[in-house]
Order: sequence, then C-alpha cells, then structure tokens
Amino acid sequence: MDNAPRPSTFSGARCQPADEWPALDRNLWTRAQQKPGLLDEPRPAADWAPLTQEAVAKAYGRWLHWLMANGMLDPSAPPERRLTLERIKDYVRELQACNAPNTVHMRLLHLGRMLEVIAPGSRPAWFPRVLRTLRASHQPVRDDRTRLLPVRDLLALGWRLTEQAEQRADWSLRRRALHHRDGLLILFLCAHALRANSLARLKISDHLQRRGDGWWIALGRTEIKNRRPIELPLPDAFNGALERHLAHWRPILLARQRIYGTATPVDSMHFWLSESGGALRPKDFNWIVNSVTRRELGRALNPHLFRKLVPTELAIRDPAHVAIARSLLGHVSYETTDQAYNLACALDSARRVHATLGALRREAKDSATSLRKEVR
Repeated sequence: MDNAPRPSTFSGARCQPADEWPALDRNLWTRAQQKPGLLDEPRPAADWAPLTQEAVAKAYGRWLHWLMANGMLDPSAPPERRLTLERIKDYVRELQACNAPNTVHMRLLHLGRMLEVIAPGSRPAWFPRVLRTLRASHQPVRDDRTRLLPVRDLLALGWRLTEQAEQRADWSLRRRALHHRDGLLILFLCAHALRANSLARLKISDHLQRRGDGWWIALGRTEIKNRRPIELPLPDAFNGALERHLAHWRPILLARQRIYGTATPVDSMHFWLSESGGALRPKDFNWIVNSVTRRELGRALNPHLFRKLVPTELAIRDPAHVAIARSLLGHVSYETTDQAYNLACALDSARRVHATLGALRREAKDSATSLRKEVR
C-alpha cells in the first residue's frame, strides 16, 4: 500500500502565487524580471509588459501546483529537471478535463516561456512539438463569424446612444451621462479598437490629447501589451461628441464620487468613469460593451471582437490595403491580422451568397406577379 499512487489534489483553476514557490524558482524569476544596470547583462523578462509577466507567472504557478498536488514537487531540484515528457502528458490530460483547448495551449506556451527566462536553453527538444500538437487540435469554442456585425450598424448605435443622452429630458442625469459614455465608447472602438487595458489607462492630456483641431490617442510603449507605442488621431466627426462629454456629461459622473463617499478619490483625469465616478477597470469595459450591444442589437460583442471587426471590414471593402490593419491594431506580426483577412473572405462570401439569393427571390416574385397580370 505504501507504493500506491497518491490521489491527485490538483485543481484546474488553482495557480500557486509566487510567494509560495520554492525559493529557487522564486529567486530565479525575481532576477529575470529585474531591470539591469547600465553595464549589466540584459535580463530576459525585464522588458515584458506587466500583463505578460503576470500571465507567465500564473501559468508557471499552475504547473507547480500540479506537481505539488501529485507529490512530484522537489523544491531543491532545478526547474528544468522537473519537466519530463511523461509528466507533461499527464499534466495536459488533467488540464484538458477542466479547461478550454485554447487555455491548455496557453498554459503550456507560457510554461515554456518561463523556462526560457529562468533556465535559458533548458527547454526540451520535444516541447515545441507538444505545443504544435495542442495548437493544431484547438478548435475555437465560439465561431466569431456568427457574432460580428457590420461597422455601420455599430457606428449608428454609438451615435444613437449619444443623441438619446441629449434628447431624453425625461431620463435622470445619471442615466443620460452613462448613455453618452457608452455611445462614445462604441465610437472609439469602431475607430481604433483598443484593448480593454489600454482603454482603462486613458487619461485626459496624458493619453487623450488635443492637437490642433483634432484629438489624438497617445500611449507609450510601457503602457501597451506588446510594447508598440500608439499615436493615432480620432476621426474629426467625433470632436463634437467628445468635447461635449468632457464639458458636460463626464463631470456629472465625476461628481458622483461625493454621493458614494469614495474613500480614495480616483485621479480626476481618468477619461472613462463608472456610475459611481471611479475609473473603469478593464473588465468593466467587457461588461459594458456586452450589455449595450446585447440590449440594443440583440447580439453581445466584447471589446476584443472589435479588434477582429475593424480589419475584417477593411479586408472586405479595401482588400488591397488590408495590411495597414497591422499598424492600426498594433500587431507585431501580420499573421494575426491575416487571420482577420481569412475571416473576412468567409464573411464576404456568405454576404454575396445571401445577396444573390435575395435577388433570385425578388426576380421570382416579380415573374409571378407579371404572370398573374397576364392571366387576368
């Protein structure tokens, strides 16, 4: 009985925090993130965006938790010695039992990234093959083609919400201010489709800047997920709604801090404010956009879908210049943008088929009408 395998206590959602890691792993990870001095060797993870560091650390924490739950975590062993093909096979099987395929792939991808920075050159030769297999077997849980809407419909929604805020005198000021904020947010996403984390960072003057007659979004490399700075103008057509929000509707939301008695008032320069006058968090944007599009259009879109929608529309309407979507979205590789192009081809084909079927139905209806007239 002493040699019987221990039952696993692995939880697919449990990520061991860094302060619970073995001292060896914790020290290696701390060193990998440290900013080097002027004459020091570059540190491999020092230039990663905070979100990337967090994602990689969580994936590694999940691996350590699995090892510990199965009685295989030797705190004194170097990280690379704990990684064997048999262990990875078992780890993947347990992850697959409680996670979506893409999540499993990302866990392994980030585990490999962690090994590269805490034990450079130690990643086994078989590891990339495992990643390729997981990626090839990954099928999206949801088909984005069934969720996207034409940009013109979303632009119309944004303008409609801002107009309702101005016109509905029977609504409370709070409701009207939130309506105006939501409409302006939809317009922003149609124009540049920023990530939720970037939207949450926007501050007046720092990131939302008046330049001449127009407004620009400017985010530095340390404020962007892939460290590619953003400097993009907003459409001139947005000027009126943007300035109206700054002058009238946003102050109404900001004043609600006093109503809710916020202990630590938010920086008054944050552009996007909540109902209680605080700064919106990244997850708040997902909730707002999902709620608004479901309520108004009958189909829920999250902010990240706008990042697929913009290049998709560009590929359909101006395929010769689809490559510019890479710069608009800040993609490091065109491969990511190209995925949107492929999606556009499918959508465009479907729309053409539907248009053809509609034309055929109209022709059949017209022919039937003509025939009835001739019979009479």
